[in-house]
Amino acid sequence: MHANNEIGTINPIQEIAELAAERRLAFHSDAVQTFGKLPIDLRNTPVTLLSISAHKIYGPKGIGALYLRRGVRLAPLLLGGKQERERRAGTENVAAIVGFGKATEMMLAVRQQEQRRLQALAETFLQRLQTIYPKAVRNSPAHDRLPGILNISFPGMDSLATAA
Repeated sequence: MHANNEIGTINPIQEIAELAAERRLAFHSDAVQTFGKLPIDLRNTPVTLLSISAHKIYGPKGIGALYLRRGVRLAPLLLGGKQERERRAGTENVAAIVGFGKATEMMLAVRQQEQRRLQALAETFLQRLQTIYPKAVRNSPAHDRLPGILNISFPGMDSLATAA
């Protein structure tokens, strides 16, 4: 997992991929959470496989991509056709593929501004929350986390309490 979807921690896939490569091990990273939020440099990060999904960047649901480093061979998922370089038979969902491409193009145009906006929103939210409940604790890292994720604990609160 390139980044944790609950607390936003960014894992060091560069270092993990390098360790795996030194030992000639295949390394897959689930980058669904980071795609669109952080740059991913596949030329310089020796992952073997990396998966992403369109719905995390407001693209169509049900479409994703699997990056395979050149030379990696996978057994076919479904037999019977030449689609997906003979890795998966069946008709491609061309509309979703085009939608994924367009969502990626749109995301790349605003990624940096959106990252700053989300970081500012998270910090403002936490500051305002702590004025209401000063015991609120940030569980997410203060830095080096996904910009749209902020995990908070409320010490002293009854998690099963209901509003009157």
